[in-house]
Formats: sequence, structure tokens, C-alpha cells
Amino acid sequence: RHFGSASFNIPGRPKTFKSLRVRRGRNVYAIHSKDKKKAQACLQNQKPDIPAIVDQPVHVRASFHFKRPKSHFKKSGLLKPTAPKHILKRPDIDNCIKFLLDALQPEVIIDDKLVVEIKVTKNWCNSKDEEATRVELKTVD
Repeated sequence: RHFGSASFNIPGRPKTFKSLRVRRGRNVYAIHSKDKKKAQACLQNQKPDIPAIVDQPVHVRASFHFKRPKSHFKKSGLLKPTAPKHILKRPDIDNCIKFLLDALQPEVIIDDKLVVEIKVTKNWCNSKDEEATRVELKTVD
């Protein structure tokens, strides 16, 4: 049974956690609190159609859209035939989704342990204005 769903965009270049760091013999991810607060503020402004998810399993679909570098284009502005179809360089997709799930807490999803399925893609876009993180959430029975 389907209980609720929401779709929303976080405009701007997708954010990520920095690479894993080791401090005092422990693995630590660098947290970008300023970026996280911006993403959370954007989510609050958009007010997704579902209340904060507390005790239901959640399916997350996220697509991260990054601007193509100028080197992918001909002088005429057309895309070069040699331009890569997929993003095979940084940022790592796992760092993108970690940041997103952290930004969704606690306003949208109380805890990311409720996420039971994730589908994530990294995509190219042609301009800085098109850069965004697109998110779909569905709660399931």
C-alpha cells in the first residue's frame, strides 16, 4: 500500500561529503554544516507534500545534475561527439547520497535508517542554471 510521495528539487550544484578522513585513528567524514543548512532551508521553503517520515520504509530516487565542462563543447556551442555520456570522475556517487540523506534529516525523514531502497544517478546538464539535485520519496507499506 502506498502512503505518500513527494518530489522536489534542490537548486544549485549538488553538494557532497568530503572524502573520508582519518583522525586519531578513526574514520571521520568531513561535514559541510553550511552547505547542509542551505539544503535544509531549501527543503523547508519547498515544503514537500508529506509530513516528516517517522516509522515507514522509504524509497529514495535522486538524480544529481552537474554542468558539463567547456571542454565538452565545440567552439560553435554544440556538444562534441567525443564528450562522455556519463560522469566517471568525482564526485563519488556515495558521497552525494550521504550528503542528501543527511540534509533530509530530521525535517523530511526522521532517520536515514528508514531508507530501504535508493536509486541514484549522476547526470550532465548544459548550464549552471540547470544544476540541481532532484529527489523523489515514496513511503511504502
